[in-house]
Amino acid sequence: MATVIQEKIGKLNIVSTYMELMKASTAEDSIYIRTKETITDFVENAGSLSEREKADILTQTLSGMTTQITTTAMDMAMKIETENRDAPYALTKLRVDTELEDAQRKKVEYEKDLTQSSIEKMKADSAVSAIEGWKLQADLYRTYGYDVSDINTTTLVLNRNSVDKGNGLQVEAVKKAQADIYEKWSSTVRANGLVDVTQKSDGMLAGYSSDSDGMASAQTAVAKRQELAFDDNMRQHILNSSASMLGTMIGSSTFDTTEAYLPYINKWSTAADYLNTNHNAVAGTLTVTSWPASWPSTGGMTISGTSDGVVSKYVVTKLNGPENTVYINDRVLIDETKAFTVNVSQNDIDLINGTGTVTVSVSVIDDRGIRLSEKKQYTI
Repeated sequence: MATVIQEKIGKLNIVSTYMELMKASTAEDSIYIRTKETITDFVENAGSLSEREKADILTQTLSGMTTQITTTAMDMAMKIETENRDAPYALTKLRVDTELEDAQRKKVEYEKDLTQSSIEKMKADSAVSAIEGWKLQADLYRTYGYDVSDINTTTLVLNRNSVDKGNGLQVEAVKKAQADIYEKWSSTVRANGLVDVTQKSDGMLAGYSSDSDGMASAQTAVAKRQELAFDDNMRQHILNSSASMLGTMIGSSTFDTTEAYLPYINKWSTAADYLNTNHNAVAGTLTVTSWPASWPSTGGMTISGTSDGVVSKYVVTKLNGPENTVYINDRVLIDETKAFTVNVSQNDIDLINGTGTVTVSVSVIDDRGIRLSEKKQYTI
């Protein structure tokens, strides 16, 4: 019975092969150099062409040649390295397939020849089964990453920890699916910000909350500003018209602020006052009511406070140390009573490097789009 030796598939050394092909393609006596010299000589001796036209012809021709040579060299390097890497497996598979066909041929001959003994037929069947077993082992290893060469033939259930080598086509497919999920998460957060969804006991949507990050929030803020700008533009026209009219009235000899002209002055003042007031934004509040007394060495730290009138319902915490800055990934939600509590783990605190001053800050974004922050400094 033949012995199956399994070998890991090696990495492709494309770069060195590519460099050798490029070197050969652009050598002194290569077709590229000869063609380049021929085209250059032809263009330089073309008296009917301007210098700019000559340069354009040389640039376009040589650029196309370079791109073609580079692409061809890369494709050829990939093909050479792939064939060199897979050649042992291909030859082994060809040999095994040949042996299988030979065994099957012998099996047919044994069945036709009634004079052959049953023992010979069993030997042929055994050879075929062994070869098919090798092929199945190779398929299991290449597809699922399972090494079953040392498994007892009576085994019904495979122990994953003993046979799974962590490779194979299916393993790579799982890795790709995981990468696709991560890509979807990151794209969703970048587009819509962080959204927390709560579910009922039956799995139905109960509610959600979100922060003010992401493209959707930014576009909403821009839309609000555009709406406000449209309204302000209308009032700006009224202000400009009233100012022009008032200028004419003030310049007249009959100007009287207490009678006929007073309504126009009031309209101008009302429009001016409106334009100088932001009616759609409310200033938020952020108050820290409890800071740690000193920089903790164990147990982490707890920061408490209140906040109101904010776009984002989350508090963002940052530790700015002497040598590095640590952003706390856990965003703390402001509850219905406008209160919040930030718990910073000791693991995050230990990430601060160096000695000196550490500035701990908590911040929110209010309805005006302005970041509100409270800070406290500690010495480490």
